[in-house]
Amino acid sequence: MLLLGGIAVWTIGEASASMSVRVVQLATAQILVGLGQAAFIPIALSFVAAERGRVGFAVSLFTASSTLGRSLSVLCAGLALVWLSILHTGTSWRSLYGGMAGAGVILLARQTPVADRLRALRLSITLA
Repeated sequence: MLLLGGIAVWTIGEASASMSVRVVQLATAQILVGLGQAAFIPIALSFVAAERGRVGFAVSLFTASSTLGRSLSVLCAGLALVWLSILHTGTSWRSLYGGMAGAGVILLARQTPVADRLRALRLSITLA
């Protein structure tokens, strides 16, 4: 439930950022994105705690991957904006937020109980 809530808040924040016109709206949307991302930390730490005997390795892997993820996201977003400006597509930074909101909607659709039931049905049909 925490996972679905975090994804939902994050998606709403990304969609709000893509439609923001004023700086205050963008800042508020970024707060929502941060709250959604904050929900993932307890989930990730529960996976780390489950690694009996390898907690040190799991913590270092978690720390390194979160740092690498933040760095790569800034780099990839910058490269995407440069690429869009070279193509003169008329798109702006808002399209990046819109694309991320679309990814959030897809994640939500894949994590709902209906999607779980469909996967279970598909698996039972495959096994039969």
